[in-house]
Amino acid sequence: MQHCCVTRGIYEAGQSATRCDEAIVHLGGFFYRDGLTYQDCYTDLDPDACVDLPEAPLAARYAAGPVEANAPPAPPARSFAIVLPELMEGSYQLNVGTPDSPAFVYCTGRGSVVDATSCLMNVCDVTTSNFITVGPPVAGHDCYHTCFH
Repeated sequence: MQHCCVTRGIYEAGQSATRCDEAIVHLGGFFYRDGLTYQDCYTDLDPDACVDLPEAPLAARYAAGPVEANAPPAPPARSFAIVLPELMEGSYQLNVGTPDSPAFVYCTGRGSVVDATSCLMNVCDVTTSNFITVGPPVAGHDCYHTCFH
């Protein structure tokens, strides 16, 4: 049975600490391996149904923000897997090309737009200028960061 987990934390003394400041501690209900924890998991009868893989291998980090993506048919879901030697994460697929000539980028994080040039990545006030929005960047709307292509 395959488990798909959407939260990763740090394993310490039999507990899982999550969030950028490790402020949320879980006493159980997680898997762990190599010092990391995986929780908020679900299973699916079809082992390939949890996530999709990008059509082509990912070459590098995508750091060209802020960039405006084309509107997808549905709100972006973290349903694509990035599988690299240094990273195994779920990601959002965004099209930074055109509808006729798509150029997909895969982002592992979603944050909140601070202003036209800044995306708040987490509750620890970490920001980035390399992010993607669906539509123009509007304060308080979603932004996607830590992207690969």
